[in-house]
Amino acid sequence: MTTVDGVQRRAQLAVDGPSGLGTITLARGSSFIGSGENADIRLADETVEAKHLELDWDENELWLIYLGQGIRPVVNGSLVAEAQLGSGDRIELGEHTLTVRILRRTRPGADGEASAALTAQRVTPIVTAPEPEAPPVSLEDPVLLEYGVHLLRDQPRKGAVLVMGLVALFLMMRYIVIPDSPMLLGIAVVVMVGSLGAFLFPLRYRITEGGVELRGFPIRDRKRWSRFVGRVEFDDAVQMVVSQKDLRGRIVKGTLIYYGDQKERVLEIVRDKVPKGGPPKPEAKRRRWPPRWLRRDKGAS
Repeated sequence: MTTVDGVQRRAQLAVDGPSGLGTITLARGSSFIGSGENADIRLADETVEAKHLELDWDENELWLIYLGQGIRPVVNGSLVAEAQLGSGDRIELGEHTLTVRILRRTRPGADGEASAALTAQRVTPIVTAPEPEAPPVSLEDPVLLEYGVHLLRDQPRKGAVLVMGLVALFLMMRYIVIPDSPMLLGIAVVVMVGSLGAFLFPLRYRITEGGVELRGFPIRDRKRWSRFVGRVEFDDAVQMVVSQKDLRGRIVKGTLIYYGDQKERVLEIVRDKVPKGGPPKPEAKRRRWPPRWLRRDKGAS
């Protein structure tokens, strides 16, 4: 448990439902809620997927992330995909209700030895009322722009080359790589088409005050503006970059917003919401030449 501004924070979930889990203290980092054996918080509920929700706790903020399968969670009466949670918030998932508790304890100063001794004897931390927080960003905010893009229609030459490449790859898979396995061939075709779904199928963008939502086949992406740490502008699209500090950020590189015929309006909104620039590049290590093992004088610098 870390201390921020002299205050220690701990997050707990009070689980009410047939699982009988009671109160659970969350560990720092990601905790998964689901019905599978790999879930950190396992719920005995047929309507809950093996890994249904992710709770991200950094000992300062607690975020709920819906993993995209099964029923959506209800937070304080509203369906959500992502939400910042505060003390007292209620999460409804299937037959279970999970109540969030954020416990805070103030660390005593160096001159308060008597107070420190009293605090050390207590088993239960002092619970104070949570500070008022701004409501979490929601994509249900007013819509700023909504439009569609079909890259295959807008870029026919690139589309023709791509389709020819897919046909050639299919023929190679069919007659050379896996000629006698229709099932594997079908899986390969699904993977190939799915990986190029953003180009082959229409995309629908919904940009609001809260964030941006992208829908297509088989793509469905929704992120709040605060998730983005920078932007990189191109001729046909703007790349929205997410933080690379955690594992989720390294896997999910960001969101690509194609302009279509809305370039000026898209850039106007994005420039107001997200700073320019991508993630910082790691510094390259300087190599000394010749290598140490080739130097005659081992003590030379």
